[in-house]
Amino acid sequence: MPLVTDDIEEARLAYGNVEARAQSAELRAAALQNTVDKLRAQIPISAQLAATLSQQTTDQAAVNAQLKTEQVNQIIADIPLGSFVAAIGMSAALGEATMPDRTIPSITTSVTAFHTPDGGLRFYQPELGDPGSAGKTTFSLVRTPGQAGSPAPRNLYIVVESAQIVFDNPFWVQFATATTPPSQPSQQIVTETGKMLANVGAWSFPFLVGEAATIASFENTLSTLLAARSALPQVAAFVAAVESLAKLAQAFDPSVKPNPVVGDLLALTAAFDTTVRIAENIRTTLSS
Repeated sequence: MPLVTDDIEEARLAYGNVEARAQSAELRAAALQNTVDKLRAQIPISAQLAATLSQQTTDQAAVNAQLKTEQVNQIIADIPLGSFVAAIGMSAALGEATMPDRTIPSITTSVTAFHTPDGGLRFYQPELGDPGSAGKTTFSLVRTPGQAGSPAPRNLYIVVESAQIVFDNPFWVQFATATTPPSQPSQQIVTETGKMLANVGAWSFPFLVGEAATIASFENTLSTLLAARSALPQVAAFVAAVESLAKLAQAFDPSVKPNPVVGDLLALTAAFDTTVRIAENIRTTLSS
């Protein structure tokens, strides 16, 4: 439509179009202004909400840290630290007991675990949170040499071998029970020690305690047969030594003492060795 016209109707139509566009532009401008005003009103609210959420996140992190600390403080130890150290020492001693020509002078162990308030160790479980919060404990066990000039105690493997040799001597065949059929306790000891030497890989303290009790029962039968034939002081000493071995085996039974220490193994070995040495002395004396 021309911008300049002599036709009044054309002019009115053109003006009407311009007026309509002007009104439409004003409406659009009003709507845009309303949107801008709403956005401006929401900006402070969003900033405040963001600050609130940030503070809540910080507070919750602190609460979570406190809960984790309380959880670790309330957990029950898997094992007391002292018992763990004793178990490591016993494992080393049992390993050494199977090696007649070797000794373990020292052993160093490190363990990563949670430390409980009662002085125990709790090994990592997923429910305890970040494993990085667990502590590390390192300790060393060192062999203490015996008193200068005193003979070194014999290794358990050597003691068992010696028992097999000593009681396998034909001298002991004469000592048999009056049962039907008769039994020879010396040969029963030989058989039992043979089982022990054949199953060195199965040596554990409960296993050795059970074997010591069994051998002590055979030695007790033998001591009774010996006492009926001889009044030698060595026989009385053998009776006492066998009784001591039997009492130790009873005292070290897992149902009585579930947490043995290295000293228990050494005591059991020494008691068994004493019976073997006295038995050999009796054989030598009565055979001469």
